[in-house]
Amino acid sequence: MGDTGLDLYDLTSRLPREPRAAMFVANDAVKRRVAQAGVNAKEILALYHYLKSIYSKNGYVWSPSARTADELVEELTMEIDALHSEHLVDEFFTEVEGEQDHKFGRAELSPDEKKLLREKIADLKSIIDTAGLSPRKRNALLRRLADLEKEIELHSTPTDRFLGLMGDITMVCGEMAENAKPAIEQTKDILRIVLRSRARAEGAVLPKGEDSPLLPDLTADDEDYGDD
Repeated sequence: MGDTGLDLYDLTSRLPREPRAAMFVANDAVKRRVAQAGVNAKEILALYHYLKSIYSKNGYVWSPSARTADELVEELTMEIDALHSEHLVDEFFTEVEGEQDHKFGRAELSPDEKKLLREKIADLKSIIDTAGLSPRKRNALLRRLADLEKEIELHSTPTDRFLGLMGDITMVCGEMAENAKPAIEQTKDILRIVLRSRARAEGAVLPKGEDSPLLPDLTADDEDYGDD
């Protein structure tokens, strides 16, 4: 893999941890590479085996019939395009099913809420980046925040990863010294925004902070947060 023009080790380190999402990110990277000039047969074969391994993790079996490098490039491109089409259809029906299920577990963020979340996540990134955590934990948290930044741009945002963020931050508080409190406060602010939006979408009655000790007070006034 190290001899290919596309650094597969670097690509793999940046893949989402959800197998299906990882497959589509890898697809995009490989498709861009095979469209470039100067791709030799050895690299094409390496790219094929790389994608085949990722496909197998998602239950896809791919046995190309190509006999030449050019034919394999064509099959790679066709296979990637076909999977992207399938992914688009899956996304559409997933969203429809979510709407039919009363959007349970999802927030519908307003433009102002998205803007505020971007700011809060950026602040939390800065705190984590200078908190003295081990590279492994710091990078894991920064990857999670990068994933959350993508999710807030969706029309309907799942809230489970935002809830998981509080658990992750709690696990590293003991290593963050004076950065622990601001990290927790930023995380609570993020949760407050997301869960208020989810409550609106579901018509839920929010618990008071003292009635839900594991969550931020969702009904408290917040100078930085404006109700619609």
